[in-house]
Amino acid sequence: MTEPDRWVRVGAVSEWTRGRGRRVEVGGAPVAVFWDGRAWTAVDDTCPHMGASLADGRLLGDEIQCSWHEWRYDRTTGTCPVRPWARVRVWPVRIEGGAVWLEPPPEEPPRDAPASPDDPEWLRWDPKRYFKGGGSGS
Repeated sequence: MTEPDRWVRVGAVSEWTRGRGRRVEVGGAPVAVFWDGRAWTAVDDTCPHMGASLADGRLLGDEIQCSWHEWRYDRTTGTCPVRPWARVRVWPVRIEGGAVWLEPPPEEPPRDAPASPDDPEWLRWDPKRYFKGGGSGS
């Protein structure tokens, strides 16, 4: 028995602008998809730093730069070169029949290292604490 096709069509190639990100949803998960004229990249859309949309950011060589605070993530591994604990999932992309297809990754990315207790509060930001009625944590 073969595994069912997990690939999801997220749009036509013509819907992307070279060098710009575009946010799509796959199974309720927001994904930032970029095309630089040569290669396609798809990563989780939410920046682990403070929750900005990475689709609003830009490609800088082999990195995606967040538009809010300029944190960068390697476009092939999803890892932030400055803080290895800050990473986003990288989604497989294929182009077929003039369409962009994504394959949902099987699991969340592993956290190589936890945030240091010496990091300032803003760096240890926890989206669960502030989003979806999480309150201020007090």
